[in-house]
This record gives sequence, structure tokens and C-alpha cells, in this order.
Amino acid sequence: MVKKLKVFRTAVGFHDAYVAAPSRKAALEAWGSDANLFSTGAAEEISDPVLAKAPLAKPGEVVKLPRGTTAEHIAALPKASPHAQPKRAKRQQKEAPVAKHIPRPRPSRNKLDAAREALAQCESRYDRAMAEIEENRRTLDAEQERLTQDQNADIERLQQVVDRESAAYKRAIDRWQRSEEHTLNSSH
Repeated sequence: MVKKLKVFRTAVGFHDAYVAAPSRKAALEAWGSDANLFSTGAAEEISDPVLAKAPLAKPGEVVKLPRGTTAEHIAALPKASPHAQPKRAKRQQKEAPVAKHIPRPRPSRNKLDAAREALAQCESRYDRAMAEIEENRRTLDAEQERLTQDQNADIERLQQVVDRESAAYKRAIDRWQRSEEHTLNSSH
């Protein structure tokens, strides 16, 4: 049976990342997060049907939606100019070595996708087998009903024959006994 999907949200830069998943753990896997974003309040389950529509259309996939407009993002920037830093802070920035960040490649979803596909195929295979068993059960129930009706009709018909023959035999015995009594009475 397929689990009911819930919709979860976390912030990613200027976007909200939504995912429709059966559990928080599945949502964290879809986001590629090693940390429990739910325990820190950085992720949450949502119930707004408008926000849930796009993620529910693509279960298991991360759907990014902008959080605010570009104008709102610019308006949220600090008002102080970056050139207004004290000279000491500027000097420290120049002296500090700049570490070059080389992004790691995003983890592959191939094994997860293959596992989900295997699960879906397994569920489908068992669903088909159960449907076939149910169809066979309905066929056997109908066959049993027909057999019961035929049995009842045959038993009723044969019981009538037994009753008719029993009555005929009783009449014949009665006639025979009267005949025997008459013969015995006549010979005395």
C-alpha cells in the first residue's frame, strides 16, 4: 500500500524548497540533507493546498519556489554601504587568505530511484496477484452458488420420485396384504 504523501518546506537561499514525501526522513533525503532540519526549525510540514499543489504533482522531487520578489529581496538588504566599513576591517579582509571552495558533486539519486521503482513494481505485482485471487474467489463463489442451486433442484426432484415410488409401493403392499388375507380366509 502506498503511504499518504505530506508536503514539507525548507529555505534555500531566496527560495523555498518543497517536497511531497511520505515522511520527514524521506523529505530530508530528497533535499540531500544530513542534518535534521525539522529539529532546528529550518524545515516544516505545510498544509496550505495552494503551496502543496506543485510538490504533490511531482512526488519525491524538490520544487523550488521564490520567496518574495526581487524588489523585496533588495529591500531586505542592509542599508549600510559595503564601502562604509572601518579601515581596520578592510585591512583584515585583504590580509585574510581566501579559501577557494570547490563544490562537491551532488549525491546521485540513481540507487534511490531504482529502489523506489523496485518497490513500486513489487507493490504492483502483489496488487495484481491479489486482484486475480479476488476474481478467482468471485468465480468460485458463483460456481458454488450454481452448484448449490442444481443440488437443491436435483434433490427436490429425486425426493418427489422417492415419495411417489414410496406411496406406490405402500399401495402395492396394502393390495398384496389384502389379497393374502383374502386368500387365507377363503381357504379356511
